[in-house]
Amino acid sequence: MATFNSKQLLDTLQHDLANIIAEAQALHGQMHLFNKVPAPSKWTIAQVLEHLNTYHDHYLPEMEKRMAECTNTLVSLTFTTGILGGYLTHMMQPDAKGTITKKAKALKKHIPPVELNANDVWQRFMAGQEHFLQLLRKADQYDLNQVRISTSISSLIRLKLGDILRVLVVHQQRHFIQIEEALAVVKGEKQVNA
Repeated sequence: MATFNSKQLLDTLQHDLANIIAEAQALHGQMHLFNKVPAPSKWTIAQVLEHLNTYHDHYLPEMEKRMAECTNTLVSLTFTTGILGGYLTHMMQPDAKGTITKKAKALKKHIPPVELNANDVWQRFMAGQEHFLQLLRKADQYDLNQVRISTSISSLIRLKLGDILRVLVVHQQRHFIQIEEALAVVKGEKQVNA
């Protein structure tokens, strides 16, 4: 378990999310490549974004609901990760070189279909990012340790708001590395890694 200054943590997460939004905006001009398969059994860019959309679909309304239900007006100056939240963040987080070192298998409900409308997927992703950024900004009004969010794994598994925010941001960072690699392959700038 690790302890963070709540305000600094939220500032860092907002900064990281702003970088992801900028990267996603830059992808718009590459939309003609979104459905190109980088290699057999590898996801297209559209599939990666749709995978992230499925997380938006669960977590953004869930966070909004739990924040609205919160009656505790005391905000803690520090946030301490939970055991599961800390583990999930660590597992998802790219290493210092920006490399994905730990493999993870997506749950069935988060596996995207093959045929996707690239523009629709991108538009939904951008709308979700703006919603997520609003929730991140609003999170400073809540105790990140006390508000509990049901996971997409099971409604019985609930993580601290601070853990969910961290997991969602590092999950997106992880998949944007995947998108960069897929883009380089479909543009012919890089060979496929097995």
